[in-house]
Amino acid sequence: MKQENLLPSIRVADTEPFIPAVRSWNRVGLREIVQKLVNLLSGDRQPQVYHRRDRQGHSYLEVYDPTSRKTHTFNTAYEARVWLERRYYS
Repeated sequence: MKQENLLPSIRVADTEPFIPAVRSWNRVGLREIVQKLVNLLSGDRQPQVYHRRDRQGHSYLEVYDPTSRKTHTFNTAYEARVWLERRYYS
């Protein structure tokens, strides 16, 4: 008796529209997740600075302070630098 494959076959061409999204996530998201995990496990107390863009395309800086476990957002690098210096010297 001949067995038929009940599952539909998936061609590589059918999955290609999803591949750029996965690559994009891997390029940005995975790297950031790994970096946060390394910082957490190593006990690093240095602030982490991330350059971000909102939905309208405006750029801003996001600074995570592991000491206070708070995230701060700044519109300019100057504002972020002032906050970092105040944090360091206070």
